[in-house]
Amino acid sequence: MFGTSPFGRRFGSLFRELEEEMEDMERRMDRMLQDARKSPEATTRGPLMYGWTLNVGPDGVPRIRRFGNLEETTTEGDEGWREPFVTSVFDEDKNVIRVTAELPGVTKDNIDVKTFDDGLQLEALGEDRKYRANLPIEREINPETADAHYNNGILEITVELAEDHERDGHTVSVR
Repeated sequence: MFGTSPFGRRFGSLFRELEEEMEDMERRMDRMLQDARKSPEATTRGPLMYGWTLNVGPDGVPRIRRFGNLEETTTEGDEGWREPFVTSVFDEDKNVIRVTAELPGVTKDNIDVKTFDDGLQLEALGEDRKYRANLPIEREINPETADAHYNNGILEITVELAEDHERDGHTVSVR
């Protein structure tokens, strides 16, 4: 492939090794996926899902957040629950935080959102899906100002930022 050119002599073996490593990784991943499909858990839990998001907080520090239904992201005793994909954005101009969660397969009547001064709690039940997430927020919020809208599998929650509030929580009605 690289011939006898100076480039080929110098880098050919490096690229061949890299290609062999990639082929080996592909074979191992294929075996892992086949094993996962054969697992009894795959048929009882539904599709396996895992991912992560990277956001920069208001302090400029990157935050990595995992989501999915694999053991690394769920708590013992939470069988069947998925952690939804969630993003949050601080709008300093309007003094609010906007939280967006992907919840396909549920209706708005089956979504429960509870706000606290330091975060949100989310649960949603569908016919074949259950979502749960506890979302800490780096800044205090005013729980009573929360507003939530659900459309086409996307839940959008907007909450005003605040200084100090009670820890009783506040239930949010989803429209």
